[in-house]
Amino acid sequence: TAGPAASPAPGAAPEPESSASPTPAAPVCRDLAESGPQFPVYPLTKDFPVRGFDASSDVAWTTAKEKGITFALLQATMGGKPNATFSANWAMAAACGIKRGAYRFASPKADPEQQADVYVETAAGFGDFPPIVDVELPPGCKGPCCELTCDAWRSTVGRILARVEKRANKRPMIYTVEPFWKECLCNTSRFAEHALWLAGYPRFDPGARPGFGGWQRWTLYQTAG
Repeated sequence: TAGPAASPAPGAAPEPESSASPTPAAPVCRDLAESGPQFPVYPLTKDFPVRGFDASSDVAWTTAKEKGITFALLQATMGGKPNATFSANWAMAAACGIKRGAYRFASPKADPEQQADVYVETAAGFGDFPPIVDVELPPGCKGPCCELTCDAWRSTVGRILARVEKRANKRPMIYTVEPFWKECLCNTSRFAEHALWLAGYPRFDPGARPGFGGWQRWTLYQTAG
C-alpha cells in the first residue's frame, strides 16, 4: 500500500501547477469554398509576371494555389463593419503560402473616421501590401453617385485616406473605376500621390496609361471583376 504523501518542508511553498496552454497547431491549407472567386487567366509575361485576385467571400484556397496565384487582396471591411469571411481567409492565405493584402470598401454615408478605424483594427497589419481603400459605387445606392456631389465624395475619400494613413503610418493605395472617378469625384487629381489599383473594365488594356485623376501609371491592374 502507498504511504502518506510527503509534506512540504517548513517554509517551502508547494510547486505551482503549470497553467501553460498547448500551442495551437498551425492551420493547414484547405478550401473554404467549393469554387470561386473567379481566378485570373490573364497570361503571364515578362512585363506582368505575377497574378492575384480579390475576394469578399470564402475562397477555394487549394485551387488558387494550384493555379499559381501569387497574392490575394481580401475585403476586410465594408462601410463601418468587418467582413465576416476576412479572418478565416486571412489565415488560410498564409497557410497556403499566398501573399495577402486587406482592402476596405468605402461608404459615402458612414462616418469616414469610424470606417477608417474599423478597417485599421480589422486588417491585421495589412499583410504584404499597403492599406487599400476601394472607391467605387457601393451596392444599394440610388443614381450613379449615390445622389452625392463630387465635393461630398472627395471629402469622404480624403478623410478616410488621411485617417488610415495617420493610424497605420502607411500611405494607402486607391482602388477605383475610371468612369466612376471621372463622374463622381469630377476627375480630381487631389489623390494622385496615392498608388493606383486600376479596375481595367470596361476596357482591358494593361499597357495603357491611366490618363485620369492625375495618375500617370497603375500599380495593380484588375483584368476581371
